[in-house]
Amino acid sequence: MTCIHHVAGAVQAVRKYRQQEAQKRVPDDLKSHSFFGSMDFWRYIPVFDNRLCPKCKALFEHHFFQGSHLRIVFPYLEIRDEDTINANVHPNCRCELWRVTVGKYYDKAYTKFFGDPEKV
Repeated sequence: MTCIHHVAGAVQAVRKYRQQEAQKRVPDDLKSHSFFGSMDFWRYIPVFDNRLCPKCKALFEHHFFQGSHLRIVFPYLEIRDEDTINANVHPNCRCELWRVTVGKYYDKAYTKFFGDPEKV
């Protein structure tokens, strides 16, 4: 086996482990809700004040995140309720992720990740 095969196997193992850990962190009363699926969209909401750090400000430029990417971008996230996640970008982070539901923001998020559905 080449070195590339070993690295690919290690990457797959890490991804599987992260997915398993992500499922463990969903509170029992919210297990029936989807958080990390490809059709779950989340809007990043920083707290805009004089304490906003550069890292949180930079994340705001992306606006929307797909559920399947949350654990990569926000490895320390904490699910607060079915529509709100604490981002926990760093200690004492006050930023949140809000679920995007059907409507203007959902359409915008869907288009960002999958393209314009009317042009398909």
